[in-house]
Amino acid sequence: DDIKLQWATRLLTNCKVRKTSLLFDRDSLIYLDRIPELMRHIQCEHVQFDLLNTRQYRMIDPFKNELLITQLCTAGVS
Repeated sequence: DDIKLQWATRLLTNCKVRKTSLLFDRDSLIYLDRIPELMRHIQCEHVQFDLLNTRQYRMIDPFKNELLITQLCTAGVS
């Protein structure tokens, strides 16, 4: 949730992380747009998105968003 994202940002700001894995369910998808900013703060090179329920195809759609991909690349994620 929002508090956890703020905590992670404060804790990891200016850290260099090679890879991180993020677990998403349908309730946490609302925070997907905040992930590029988090990755920029922690200088993360790679991010892996794990989805709890891929049988719901609408869970996959937000990850196909070109803006999200562009923002992740701008944040330094390859």
